[in-house]
Amino acid sequence: MPVVNQDARDPASWWKAGVSYGVIKDGTQLRFCRVARAGKSESFVCEIDAWQQAPAFRQRMEKEQAAGAVLFAGLEPHRVMLRRLESPLRDRAKSDEIWGTLLDAALPFPLEKCQVCFLPAESMDSQGRSCLAVAARLEDLNEAMAEWQDLGLTPDALLPEQLMISRDRESSRWLGETRSVFVVWQKGSFLGGGGSLTPAQREIGFARFRQSLPDPESLTLRECGPDAGASHDDLEQALAMAARRPHPLHANLLAHDLGSPALQKRYAKKQQTLKVSLMLLLLMLFLFPLTLRHQLRATQNLLRNDIATAYEELTGSPSNAPGQEMLLARRFMEEQWGPLHRAVSDLSQPAVANTLVEMIRSASEAGLVFSDLEMRPTQLNFHLLGEEAKVETFCNHLRVSGWKVQRLAENNGTWRISGEWLQ
Repeated sequence: MPVVNQDARDPASWWKAGVSYGVIKDGTQLRFCRVARAGKSESFVCEIDAWQQAPAFRQRMEKEQAAGAVLFAGLEPHRVMLRRLESPLRDRAKSDEIWGTLLDAALPFPLEKCQVCFLPAESMDSQGRSCLAVAARLEDLNEAMAEWQDLGLTPDALLPEQLMISRDRESSRWLGETRSVFVVWQKGSFLGGGGSLTPAQREIGFARFRQSLPDPESLTLRECGPDAGASHDDLEQALAMAARRPHPLHANLLAHDLGSPALQKRYAKKQQTLKVSLMLLLLMLFLFPLTLRHQLRATQNLLRNDIATAYEELTGSPSNAPGQEMLLARRFMEEQWGPLHRAVSDLSQPAVANTLVEMIRSASEAGLVFSDLEMRPTQLNFHLLGEEAKVETFCNHLRVSGWKVQRLAENNGTWRISGEWLQ
């Protein structure tokens, strides 16, 4: 059982054609639709016998196909079967395993002689999953391709016409000059489809199908096509657009040995591009740690050079112990600057610095002025100039922060404050 994979089922899902053509046969006529890059469509109709005498359109199509344009053709209802399958299993993987068995039971001939395509399955809430299966006998596909090739046409895709006339899952009937195509949906679920090859069979075949429905009187149809007084190019335009826009109902049956050489070549090129991109990504992931390590080492060397330079500027001589410049610089400052260094060191400790910042903020808010500040991690001595009440408030603030504070009045509103850290 040759099964069409998802990429072959809908080529537009991985590649968008610049120019695309759709074509169908309607009795003795060929109906074309050309869609250009900007989305503009153009229709062309001619008698099959006169196709070889339509040089302008044919030559342009052949020229554009040589440059990358694609041709999607319709597969008539009598050459394809659509079956709605239902699985009681809600698990997607398990349901995928039984679609083939369910389809085999639903077909009137061996599945091994068919080309099969399964459209994306859908959930039926708590009742399991459903899937629309498309099947065509290999001999019918070969016969259809032979007919197109006899006309000098080689389609890149064959898509069931029933699924092309209703992208929105609306019950529809396409009426051609000679034949017809119909499809019936109910709340998004496929009920059936078919068609006729002659005007005499059109109404009889459709009436017979209609009577098989659960509620035939409630069926409403959207009619289109040249014999319906509506848009004449619905079907062929939908085929041309199928090469440009992906859709869950696309079911191209040209795959495996029947696959289009042009599409297979493009797909192989795309796969090669993906492989190259993956290799480049893996190479980047492999080289990234090495590059990062190199950058970190370069930054580390710059920092070491800056530290060595600063040490030499401070001491007047180069360092003879790389990596220990900070320690040596501290010792040098203690030896050379003595008491001044110790005072700066004391003030730079976090506990002292935080207390100093808090004292300055509180004094500024109270309008007090500092002088003769001497401060260590566990002791402080300074003078304050200000009113007694504000000075007392300031001292209480220090007491709350963990200091034992004493104040002594001096001359001209000056107070001597001394404190000892209790915590």
